[in-house]
Amino acid sequence: MSHVESLRPDSPEPLDQGGAFILYREAIEGAAKVVERTASGRRR
Repeated sequence: MSHVESLRPDSPEPLDQGGAFILYREAIEGAAKVVERTASGRRR
């Protein structure tokens, strides 16, 4: 894991395929397959 990001409880980050990150999200480094993106295009 490269970092963890805390999110404001009133500001979920929408996901491209529906749903949203809430409270926190984790990022990893390496060659793992991208399984979801945020609606703004960030890969997670």
